[in-house]
Amino acid sequence: MLGPMTMPLFCGSMILNFDMWNVLETISMIPLLKDHIMVVLLVLFKTLGVETFIKVKKVGSLVSPVRRGLNHHMAILTKDLEESGGPYICGDSYTLADVSMVPIFERMEYGRWWTDSLKTQFPRVTKYWEAIQEREATRPASQTWPCTTDGQGGQAHRPVEEGVHLVQ
Repeated sequence: MLGPMTMPLFCGSMILNFDMWNVLETISMIPLLKDHIMVVLLVLFKTLGVETFIKVKKVGSLVSPVRRGLNHHMAILTKDLEESGGPYICGDSYTLADVSMVPIFERMEYGRWWTDSLKTQFPRVTKYWEAIQEREATRPASQTWPCTTDGQGGQAHRPVEEGVHLVQ
C-alpha cells in the first residue's frame, strides 16, 4: 500500500512518467485487481496533477497527518538544538545523532517534504541541515572511492562520478 509520506513522490512520478497509453493500460487491469485505489490515484494525479491534494479532500486528508507529524518532530529538533547551543544536536560536537539525521533530511528533500514553508517555520532546523551539508562527508565526492581489488591482491581505485555523494 502507498503510504501518505510517499504520495507526493507517487504523484510526481505519475505526472512525469505515465502517458495516456499507460493510464489506459492500467485502467484495463481493474478487473484483475483487488485494490483499485492505486488506479484511482493514478487517474487523479494524471488528470488533476498536484491539485488532487486540494480538490480531492480524501487524498488531502491522507497527507495532512504527515505534515502535522513533520511539524511535531521539527519542533522537538528545534528545542534540542536550542538547548544544546551549538550547530549540532550535542552542541559543537558532530555525533551519531546528527549522522542519523542525514538520510531523513535527504529523503524529505527527495519526497518534496522539505518545503520552503517548513524551512521558514523552522529556521534553526534549516541552519542545522545546512551545517551538516557543509561538512566534508556530505559534500559530493571528489576523491577516488570506493576501492576495488585489482585481481592481484592490491587495490585499484576507480574515480567517483561527479556529483555522487558518499552519504546517501
